[in-house]
Amino acid sequence: MGKKESKKSKRLLKKARKESKDNAERNRILATIGLALIAIGSIAVYSVMNEEIVPLSEKCVTHTGLLSHEHTTLEIYINENPRAIPNDVGIPTEDCMRPIHTHDSSGVMHIEMVDKDDVATLGTFFEVWRGWEVDRSVPEDLRTEPHFSAEGIIWQGTEYLVDDTHELVVTVYEYQNGEWDSGTVTQEYGDLILGGNFAPDGSGNTDTRIRIEYREK
Repeated sequence: MGKKESKKSKRLLKKARKESKDNAERNRILATIGLALIAIGSIAVYSVMNEEIVPLSEKCVTHTGLLSHEHTTLEIYINENPRAIPNDVGIPTEDCMRPIHTHDSSGVMHIEMVDKDDVATLGTFFEVWRGWEVDRSVPEDLRTEPHFSAEGIIWQGTEYLVDDTHELVVTVYEYQNGEWDSGTVTQEYGDLILGGNFAPDGSGNTDTRIRIEYREK
Protein backbone atom coordinates (compact mmCIF):
# COMPACT_ATOMS: atom_id res chain seq x y z
CA MET A 1 0.00 0.00 0.00
CA GLY A 2 2.84 2.33 0.81
CA LYS A 3 4.39 2.00 -2.64
CA LYS A 4 1.05 2.51 -4.41
CA GLU A 5 0.34 5.62 -2.37
CA SER A 6 3.85 6.89 -3.10
CA LYS A 7 3.37 6.43 -6.85
CA LYS A 8 -0.04 8.06 -6.68
CA SER A 9 1.37 11.00 -4.73
CA LYS A 10 4.12 11.43 -7.32
CA ARG A 11 1.56 11.42 -10.13
CA LEU A 12 -0.58 13.98 -8.32
CA LEU A 13 2.46 16.13 -7.59
CA LYS A 14 3.56 15.94 -11.23
CA LYS A 15 0.06 16.85 -12.38
CA ALA A 16 -0.11 19.73 -9.93
CA ARG A 17 3.26 21.05 -11.10
CA LYS A 18 2.14 20.83 -14.74
CA GLU A 19 -1.12 22.64 -13.97
CA SER A 20 0.81 25.27 -12.05
CA LYS A 21 3.18 25.72 -14.99
CA ASP A 22 0.27 25.90 -17.44
CA ASN A 23 -1.51 28.44 -15.25
CA ALA A 24 1.63 30.54 -15.02
CA GLU A 25 2.03 30.48 -18.80
CA ARG A 26 -1.63 31.34 -19.30
CA ASN A 27 -1.38 34.21 -16.83
CA ARG A 28 1.75 35.47 -18.58
CA ILE A 29 -0.07 35.44 -21.94
CA LEU A 30 -3.12 37.16 -20.47
CA ALA A 31 -0.92 39.77 -18.82
CA THR A 32 0.84 40.42 -22.14
CA ILE A 33 -2.50 40.77 -23.94
CA GLY A 34 -3.78 43.05 -21.18
CA LEU A 35 -0.75 45.32 -21.42
CA ALA A 36 -1.12 45.42 -25.20
CA LEU A 37 -4.79 46.39 -24.92
CA ILE A 38 -3.97 49.09 -22.37
CA ALA A 39 -1.28 50.46 -24.68
CA ILE A 40 -3.66 50.45 -27.67
CA GLY A 41 -6.38 52.09 -25.58
CA SER A 42 -3.97 54.75 -24.37
CA ILE A 43 -2.89 55.51 -27.92
CA ALA A 44 -6.53 55.74 -29.04
CA VAL A 45 -7.44 58.07 -26.17
CA TYR A 46 -4.35 60.19 -26.82
CA SER A 47 -5.22 60.40 -30.52
CA VAL A 48 -8.79 61.49 -29.80
CA MET A 49 -7.70 64.02 -27.19
CA ASN A 50 -5.06 65.43 -29.49
CA GLU A 51 -7.07 65.32 -32.70
CA GLU A 52 -6.80 68.67 -34.40
CA ILE A 53 -10.08 70.56 -34.49
CA VAL A 54 -10.31 72.57 -37.69
CA PRO A 55 -12.42 75.75 -37.39
CA LEU A 56 -15.29 76.06 -39.86
CA SER A 57 -13.64 79.14 -41.36
CA GLU A 58 -10.59 77.03 -42.32
CA LYS A 59 -12.31 73.96 -43.75
CA CYS A 60 -12.46 73.19 -47.46
CA VAL A 61 -15.52 71.85 -49.27
CA THR A 62 -16.45 70.90 -52.80
CA HIS A 63 -19.84 70.74 -54.48
CA THR A 64 -20.10 67.02 -53.68
CA GLY A 65 -21.08 65.27 -50.46
CA LEU A 66 -22.93 68.28 -49.07
CA LEU A 67 -25.47 67.97 -46.26
CA SER A 68 -26.99 71.32 -47.21
CA HIS A 69 -26.51 74.14 -49.70
CA GLU A 70 -28.22 77.41 -48.79
CA HIS A 71 -27.95 81.07 -49.79
CA THR A 72 -28.27 84.38 -47.98
CA THR A 73 -27.67 87.88 -49.32
CA LEU A 74 -25.57 90.24 -47.20
CA GLU A 75 -25.72 94.03 -47.45
CA ILE A 76 -23.47 96.39 -45.51
CA TYR A 77 -24.11 100.13 -45.15
CA ILE A 78 -21.89 102.56 -43.28
CA ASN A 79 -23.35 106.03 -42.88
CA GLU A 80 -25.80 105.28 -45.72
CA ASN A 81 -23.02 104.25 -48.11
CA PRO A 82 -23.14 100.66 -49.41
CA ARG A 83 -19.95 98.67 -49.01
CA ALA A 84 -18.93 96.14 -51.62
CA ILE A 85 -18.58 92.47 -50.80
CA PRO A 86 -15.90 91.03 -53.10
CA ASN A 87 -16.42 88.09 -55.39
CA ASP A 88 -14.74 84.78 -54.52
CA VAL A 89 -14.50 85.54 -50.80
CA GLY A 90 -13.71 82.21 -49.16
CA ILE A 91 -12.15 80.66 -52.26
CA PRO A 92 -8.41 80.80 -51.52
CA THR A 93 -7.39 78.34 -54.25
CA GLU A 94 -8.92 76.45 -57.15
CA ASP A 95 -9.03 73.32 -55.00
CA CYS A 96 -10.59 74.83 -51.88
CA MET A 97 -13.80 76.62 -51.00
CA ARG A 98 -14.66 77.57 -47.45
CA PRO A 99 -18.12 76.39 -46.31
CA ILE A 100 -19.29 80.02 -46.55
CA HIS A 101 -18.15 81.85 -49.68
CA THR A 102 -19.19 84.13 -52.53
CA HIS A 103 -18.93 83.67 -56.28
CA ASP A 104 -19.69 87.22 -57.39
CA SER A 105 -20.10 90.72 -55.97
CA SER A 106 -23.88 90.47 -55.50
CA GLY A 107 -23.49 89.80 -51.79
CA VAL A 108 -24.95 86.29 -52.07
CA MET A 109 -23.26 84.01 -49.55
CA HIS A 110 -23.18 80.33 -50.48
CA ILE A 111 -23.46 78.18 -47.36
CA GLU A 112 -22.34 74.63 -48.11
CA MET A 113 -22.14 72.34 -45.10
CA VAL A 114 -20.65 68.86 -44.84
CA ASP A 115 -20.58 68.32 -41.07
CA LYS A 116 -23.83 68.14 -39.10
CA ASP A 117 -22.12 69.61 -36.03
CA ASP A 118 -21.00 72.79 -37.82
CA VAL A 119 -23.08 75.96 -37.58
CA ALA A 120 -22.73 78.72 -40.17
CA THR A 121 -22.97 82.16 -38.59
CA LEU A 122 -22.52 85.70 -39.80
CA GLY A 123 -19.44 85.98 -37.61
CA THR A 124 -17.92 82.95 -39.34
CA PHE A 125 -18.30 84.66 -42.71
CA PHE A 126 -16.30 87.65 -41.47
CA GLU A 127 -13.60 85.24 -40.24
CA VAL A 128 -13.57 83.62 -43.69
CA TRP A 129 -13.33 87.05 -45.32
CA ARG A 130 -10.32 88.13 -43.25
CA GLY A 131 -8.55 84.80 -43.78
CA TRP A 132 -9.25 84.92 -47.51
CA GLU A 133 -7.52 88.29 -47.86
CA VAL A 134 -4.42 86.77 -46.26
CA ASP A 135 -4.61 83.56 -48.31
CA ARG A 136 -4.94 85.52 -51.55
CA SER A 137 -2.09 87.87 -50.56
CA VAL A 138 -4.25 90.97 -50.93
CA PRO A 139 -1.96 94.00 -50.36
CA GLU A 140 -2.38 95.29 -46.82
CA ASP A 141 -3.44 98.77 -47.96
CA LEU A 142 -6.25 97.20 -50.00
CA ARG A 143 -7.53 94.79 -47.37
CA THR A 144 -10.95 95.35 -45.84
CA GLU A 145 -10.20 93.26 -42.74
CA PRO A 146 -13.82 93.57 -41.59
CA HIS A 147 -14.70 93.05 -37.93
CA PHE A 148 -18.29 93.09 -36.79
CA SER A 149 -19.86 92.94 -33.33
CA ALA A 150 -22.46 94.66 -31.18
CA GLU A 151 -19.89 97.39 -30.53
CA GLY A 152 -19.66 98.39 -34.18
CA ILE A 153 -17.74 97.73 -37.39
CA ILE A 154 -14.07 97.98 -38.28
CA TRP A 155 -13.64 98.50 -42.00
CA GLN A 156 -10.28 99.07 -43.70
CA GLY A 157 -8.77 100.04 -40.37
CA THR A 158 -11.44 102.61 -39.50
CA GLU A 159 -13.60 102.03 -36.43
CA TYR A 160 -17.30 102.80 -36.67
CA LEU A 161 -18.37 102.37 -33.07
CA VAL A 162 -21.74 102.55 -31.39
CA ASP A 163 -22.00 105.67 -29.24
CA ASP A 164 -24.44 108.38 -28.21
CA THR A 165 -24.96 109.50 -31.80
CA HIS A 166 -24.56 106.31 -33.84
CA GLU A 167 -26.15 102.88 -33.77
CA LEU A 168 -25.64 99.50 -35.39
CA VAL A 169 -28.78 97.85 -36.74
CA VAL A 170 -28.97 94.32 -38.13
CA THR A 171 -32.17 93.51 -40.01
CA VAL A 172 -33.24 90.20 -41.52
CA TYR A 173 -35.63 90.43 -44.49
CA GLU A 174 -37.56 87.58 -46.08
CA TYR A 175 -38.69 87.44 -49.68
CA GLN A 176 -42.20 86.04 -50.04
CA ASN A 177 -44.70 86.10 -52.88
CA GLY A 178 -42.52 88.35 -54.99
CA GLU A 179 -41.79 91.03 -52.39
CA TRP A 180 -39.76 91.69 -49.27
CA ASP A 181 -41.34 91.85 -45.84
CA SER A 182 -40.74 94.78 -43.50
CA GLY A 183 -37.78 93.05 -41.87
CA THR A 184 -36.99 91.85 -38.37
CA VAL A 185 -34.36 93.62 -36.31
CA THR A 186 -32.10 91.21 -34.45
CA GLN A 187 -29.52 91.59 -31.69
CA GLU A 188 -27.71 88.34 -32.53
CA TYR A 189 -25.00 90.07 -34.59
CA GLY A 190 -22.12 87.66 -35.21
CA ASP A 191 -24.06 84.70 -33.80
CA LEU A 192 -26.82 85.10 -36.37
CA ILE A 193 -27.25 81.71 -38.07
CA LEU A 194 -27.19 81.83 -41.86
CA GLY A 195 -29.74 80.06 -44.04
CA GLY A 196 -32.21 80.50 -46.86
CA ASN A 197 -32.30 79.89 -50.58
CA PHE A 198 -33.08 81.42 -53.93
CA ALA A 199 -36.67 82.58 -54.32
CA PRO A 200 -38.69 80.17 -56.49
CA ASP A 201 -40.07 82.93 -58.75
CA GLY A 202 -36.93 83.08 -60.90
CA SER A 203 -36.10 86.62 -59.79
CA GLY A 204 -32.59 85.65 -58.73
CA ASN A 205 -33.24 86.98 -55.24
CA THR A 206 -32.47 84.90 -52.22
CA ASP A 207 -35.40 84.49 -49.87
CA THR A 208 -33.34 85.78 -46.94
CA ARG A 209 -31.37 89.02 -46.83
CA ILE A 210 -29.31 90.43 -43.99
CA ARG A 211 -28.61 94.15 -43.83
CA ILE A 212 -25.99 95.59 -41.50
CA GLU A 213 -26.29 99.35 -41.03
CA TYR A 214 -24.06 101.67 -39.07
CA ARG A 215 -25.91 104.96 -39.00
CA GLU A 216 -26.81 108.07 -37.08
CA LYS A 217 -29.56 107.69 -34.52
